[in-house]
Amino acid sequence: MKLHEFIVRRLILLVPVMVGVAVFTFAIAHIIPADPAAAQCGDKCGVIIDTYYENGSSGESYTDEGELYTLSSGISSGIKQITLVDASAFSDQGGTGLIGEDSFRWSGKNGDRLTGISGIDEDAAEGTVVSYYVQISAYDANRERMGMNEPVAVQFVKYIEHLLEGDWGESITYHRPVIDVVKDAAPITLEMSFLALAIAYPLGIILGIISAVRQDKMFDHLSRFLAIAFVSLPIFWFAMVLQLFFATGPENSGICDPIFGTDGGCFPIYGRHDPGFSFPEEGFGISLSTLIPGLGGTFLDLSIPYPDGGTGFHLVDSWFASDEQLAALPDEYGSRRLLFKDSILHLVLPCTALGVASAGGLLRYMRASLLEVLNEDYVRTARAKGLAEWRVIIVHACRNALVPIVTILGFSIGGAIGGAVLTETIFAFNGMGRVAVTSIQYLDFTVIMGVTLITSVIFLLSNLIVDIMYAVVDPRVRLE
Repeated sequence: MKLHEFIVRRLILLVPVMVGVAVFTFAIAHIIPADPAAAQCGDKCGVIIDTYYENGSSGESYTDEGELYTLSSGISSGIKQITLVDASAFSDQGGTGLIGEDSFRWSGKNGDRLTGISGIDEDAAEGTVVSYYVQISAYDANRERMGMNEPVAVQFVKYIEHLLEGDWGESITYHRPVIDVVKDAAPITLEMSFLALAIAYPLGIILGIISAVRQDKMFDHLSRFLAIAFVSLPIFWFAMVLQLFFATGPENSGICDPIFGTDGGCFPIYGRHDPGFSFPEEGFGISLSTLIPGLGGTFLDLSIPYPDGGTGFHLVDSWFASDEQLAALPDEYGSRRLLFKDSILHLVLPCTALGVASAGGLLRYMRASLLEVLNEDYVRTARAKGLAEWRVIIVHACRNALVPIVTILGFSIGGAIGGAVLTETIFAFNGMGRVAVTSIQYLDFTVIMGVTLITSVIFLLSNLIVDIMYAVVDPRVRLE
C-alpha cells in the first residue's frame, strides 16, 4: 500500500471513531446524576423570570390558536365555577387566568369545569375568550434554552446535525460559541505540550543511551533513580517547586537572584505573557523582507499569508506582529525578538514540569530497548568489522532501539495534554485542561464534548503520524 493511500484510508476511519466518541461522551453526559440547568441558576432556580398568557407573548392575550378555550355559557360576577368549551390545557391544581381582560384564579378542575373561582367581578357572555398564565422560572428557562425538554434521542440527533454544520453549541459558562472557546484554548495546550515533548524526548533518549552504554555503572544507577523520581513526582508539586526556586526572590527560597543577578527570579511565575501588556490579537501579517532585513526591493517584499487574528501560538505569532502592533507595546516588548523572548520565558517552567515528567518514562524505555539491541548479532558483527564504538551505537543500534520509543510518541502527546490540566491551573494558562475543569465544575456539557472531540482528533492524528514514522525509522516496516 502506498503512503498516500494509507493516509487517506486512516483519515476515512477517523469518521466512525469520532461518531463513537460523540455517542460515548453524549451518553456519559446524560447518565451522570447531574442537572446543568440547576447548576447554572443555583439557589435562584425558583425565581420567576417571565410570565405570559398561554399561546401569546408576555403581556398579550390569546391568539386565534386559543379560541377553543372559551366560555360555553355566560357568567356573572362572583360566580364560583365556570364551564369552558375545552379545558384540557388548564391545570387540575389551579392557577391564574384571564376572562377577556380581567384576571381570575381557579383552584381545581372537573372535566371542562373550573372550580374554586375567585376574582370575577364582571359579567361575561358565552364565547368570551379564556386563557391562563404560564410562569417561567429560571430553572425552566434554562432547560428550554439547553433543549433538555426534548427526548434524549432527539437531543443527540440535533447535536450531530449542528456539529456537522459547524455549530458546536453555546457555552453556558463562557457565554460564547463552543467552537470559539476551543479554538482559543487548543493552541495554548498544544504549544505547551509540543515544547514539553521537545524537552522530554532529547532528555530521555540521551540519558537512556548513556545509561545503557554504561550499564551497572554509577551513571546508570543515578539515571535510573532519576527516571523513577521523574515518573513518581506529582506534576503539580514539581511545578510549584520550580516556581519556588526559579520564579521568586531569595526571601522565598529563590536561587536565581544570588547566582545570575536577576530580580525576582529567572522566569515568570505565571501567565503566557507579562501582565503589563496585552498580547496582540489581530492585525498580524508582515513581509519576508521584514523577517530578513536588508533584502528589500525584491520579491521578498511580498506579504506572507497569515491569519489576521493570529494562530494562537504566541511563539509563532510574535514573529508576525505588525509594526502597528509593536508600536502599541511597552518599549521592553516593542520588537518581535523581545516579544518572542517574553513568550518563551513564560513557557520554560510549565514545559519543564511536563517534559521532565515524561522524560523519566522515555529514559527507561530507551535504556531497556538499547540493551536488548546491543546483544543482537548484527551489533557484534559491526564491532568485529572494526567500526568505531560511537558509530556502532548511534548508527546501528539506536535506530532499531528507537522503534519502541516511536510507539509511545502518541501516548506521550496524550500524557502531555492530560498533564496540562494541572500545569495550566498552576501557571494560569487558559488552555484546554483548565477549560475542561471549569466546564466540569459548572456542568457545561457542550464545552466538555467539544474539548473531548478535539482531544480525540489530536490523539488519532498523533497515532497516524506514529504509524508513518515506523516506516521512516525501520525500513522493514511496511504500511499494509
